[in-house]
Amino acid sequence: MANDDRQPESNEFAEPTTNRLLRTLSRSDYELLVPDLEPVALPLRKVLYEPGSEVTHAYFPTHGMASMVSEMKDGTVEVGTVGNEGMVGTPMLLHSKSMTTRAFMQLAGGGYRIAAEPLRRMIRQSPGAEQLFFR
Repeated sequence: MANDDRQPESNEFAEPTTNRLLRTLSRSDYELLVPDLEPVALPLRKVLYEPGSEVTHAYFPTHGMASMVSEMKDGTVEVGTVGNEGMVGTPMLLHSKSMTTRAFMQLAGGGYRIAAEPLRRMIRQSPGAEQLFFR
């Protein structure tokens, strides 16, 4: 596969609803997001965010595991993991422009990503989606 991880073969990825957060959305909310979801390969050690860098997309893994780590004075501490149950990039829902942690793939996989604005727009339009994403 080439370096452009947004151009996968069509049969390489599971359906977006393999991600349990996306599967939990109402049909109408899901249909608002689908046109903006991009399939993405998530190879081992792929960095999704660096601390202080601009967060432009949220990631919904369908398989694999992302790890969020914080650099401390005495070393690195894992502060969270996300698999097919959730989303990487939660601070962007609060209009944060950057993350305080580093996010990278701890277990290789695949999933979908979406730019910040289409995701925020869907959440603004749907009280049910807002409740789901902010619980």
